[in-house]
Formats: sequence, structure tokens, C-alpha cells
Amino acid sequence: MNFSKFEKIISVLRDEYDNKLEELKTNKRIRDLEKRTKKDSDAYKKHIAKLNELNFVYKEYQEYLKEKSLYDFSDMINFVVEKFRADENMKSFYAEKYQFIMLDEYQDTNNPQNEIMDSILEMGDEKNIMVV
Repeated sequence: MNFSKFEKIISVLRDEYDNKLEELKTNKRIRDLEKRTKKDSDAYKKHIAKLNELNFVYKEYQEYLKEKSLYDFSDMINFVVEKFRADENMKSFYAEKYQFIMLDEYQDTNNPQNEIMDSILEMGDEKNIMVV
């Protein structure tokens, strides 16, 4: 047998082996992806179910507060936000009253709290605020 023919046969076999190996790896990747997708889908469904439960509990809680004429801390913040949106005079009053603001634990503020600060600060000529 001619040595060059042997090399060609080996080369063809090696290429076929590499192609088949890559195909098997790709198929395994696809199967792994399918498994992960199924797992993620199941986790997503569980997450949605928990969010729906939480939403139900929150609505019941809000209804209870309303029936008892009660409010919580979030309600107090939201009352201020709504009032500031509706009443420029009130916003001006508090902007004048609180010309210098120190906001501690800024990383823990939420959007409504930020809106209150922005509302007060936008009324003044200078923004005198220090955040910690």
C-alpha cells in the first residue's frame, strides 16, 4: 500500500471523526439547553404563581386597610407624592421650609421618596442636599 494513500485515508477518517464528534457535542448542547429551558420554565411558572399569591395577599391587605380606615407607611409617602403633584403651593411651602436637606441611607430610598425630594428641590434656586 502506498503511504500517501494511507495518510489520505487517515486524514479523511480524522475529519469524519471530528465532524461526528462536533455533531455529538452540538446535540448534547441542544439536549442540555432543552433541559435548562425546561427547568427555567418550571421555575418561571413557580415564580409567577408566587407573584400571583403575593398580589392576592396585597389586595386583601389594602382592602382591610380601607375597610378599617387605616393606612401604612407607604400610604403616607404616596399621600405626599399625590399632594405635591396636585398642589404647587404645598410644594413651595415645604421647599421654602426645608432649604437644606440631609438624606440619610439614600441607597434605601424608593421612587416615591425620591419624587418627594425632587419635588422639593426643583422649587428652589439652589439644590442644597447632602446624601449619605
